[in-house]
Amino acid sequence: MKPELIASDIGGTLIHGGYRLPPFTANVLNQLVKTGIPVALITGYNYRTTLAMAANLDKKVLLLPQNGSLCIKEGELVWEYHIPSPSAQEIYRYLEANDLPVVVYKGKNEDFGNFYVYHEDVNALSNTFRRIRQMEDFENITGLSTRLPEEMVPEVKNNLLKMVGDSFKVIYVREARGSWLEVVHTDVRKDLALKRLCDQLEISLDNVAYFGDNFNDREALRLVGQPILVDNAQPELKEEFPRVIASVHEEG
Repeated sequence: MKPELIASDIGGTLIHGGYRLPPFTANVLNQLVKTGIPVALITGYNYRTTLAMAANLDKKVLLLPQNGSLCIKEGELVWEYHIPSPSAQEIYRYLEANDLPVVVYKGKNEDFGNFYVYHEDVNALSNTFRRIRQMEDFENITGLSTRLPEEMVPEVKNNLLKMVGDSFKVIYVREARGSWLEVVHTDVRKDLALKRLCDQLEISLDNVAYFGDNFNDREALRLVGQPILVDNAQPELKEEFPRVIASVHEEG
């Protein structure tokens, strides 16, 4: 069945080890848009990184950075979710007390500023985020995340879940160089963003194809009629979703 919407993760699914979609992949997505099929990229990357990666895409491609915290349509902001200042401060204090870097994402009111707070440089972060030594302004925050060793994930994730309760979500992404935990608004997650988008476009989720590779794609894969993995996807996901195409290294 021909999908009415093509949705995809970016990192690990469409791109690997670079900051712009490969020409072949970009061309395929642009051709889809020209045929009238909507394309939406729902990614854990921040706003600025997503824009850079999508620089060679047609402006009609919908961009949903930070797991759907934001939705950008033809350069215009469609929606944006915030974490209230007191909650953002509590999460920050916990991560700081555990000597973990805190990555902070700011919204449109502050020109989508992104930075990380830590007492020393972290190479994996300093290329993408501006470093500050202390955080004092907790307004207009769309998300907070931390990068940590995989062995620390269970304990830190558990503590964050206890702290945020039902008010927010904790999103987990596993990478070879370290894992990520991100705290976002309760209405933020890739599947919820996809559902909201489909409601606006009046498209049935049964008629959506979604491509993914990591744990933050799981709910979206479960939601759509055509869930598809790239071959480099997490093994646990392959046990649940049997349709697997070529890896990101082969531009599957």
